[in-house]
Amino acid sequence: MKSVLYATDFSENAERALPFAIGLAEAHDAELFMVHILPKADDTSIYKASTKLKSLFHSWGKNISMKVHYMVEDHKSNSEGLLRVIDLYAPGLVVVGSKGGGLLKETIMGSTTKTLIRKSKSPVMAVPKRAAYVDFKEILYTLDYHKANVQALQSLLGIFRGYEPAITVVHVKDHKEEGEGNLFDYYRDELQEKIAYPTVRVKQFFASNIYEELHNHIKVHPYDLVVMVEKERSNFLDRLFEEDLVQKMESDLRVPLLSFSEKHLV
Repeated sequence: MKSVLYATDFSENAERALPFAIGLAEAHDAELFMVHILPKADDTSIYKASTKLKSLFHSWGKNISMKVHYMVEDHKSNSEGLLRVIDLYAPGLVVVGSKGGGLLKETIMGSTTKTLIRKSKSPVMAVPKRAAYVDFKEILYTLDYHKANVQALQSLLGIFRGYEPAITVVHVKDHKEEGEGNLFDYYRDELQEKIAYPTVRVKQFFASNIYEELHNHIKVHPYDLVVMVEKERSNFLDRLFEEDLVQKMESDLRVPLLSFSEKHLV
């Protein structure tokens, strides 16, 4: 990974994501792009924003030596402005913070990050307000039946090279899958054959409501990161973080979410 892009609106919640961006960039000896979008920019506002970006980095990483690019972009849309920068520089990872009410309600349901998840050519890490930067020892990958699983896991291992995390791959099976035969066995065998990594565990369990079950699983296990692939023409993330579950979970979940877009993996 040659570069990490960190997007900020200078809010407290956005600042909480910066240690993740710095830590991952430092682990890869990568360049860090710090980006702020202004809807109407002039020389004065650009100078002020650039100064704030520099001050923000030095408040978290003043003793860290890395190449940092401070970028202030003029665009009326936060998401489209960020996508333009992502397309131009192709970072290995995009890191954003949650806003307002917490990871689930604002980061997943919020329009900017939802747009990034679906359109970004780079994987997107959304960091909740209560998350603390750790060394990523336990990662949960949520297995869905699509052709991008191998590519997603290979990319995941590349991003966290050096951390050597244990990766649990979980598929939650519901009643509708009873007629799908040995699909789980097929995907499990494919991963075990093509992913040369010693600490990948693949398992499935049954639940009448897969979304509630997955939430409960995340709550009771000490994961440092949850990973998902957003399928093209799918509303999986919307259904997973539907509003009633948001209200139940947003005060508890302190785990960052890393999302890959299927159409940019295959």
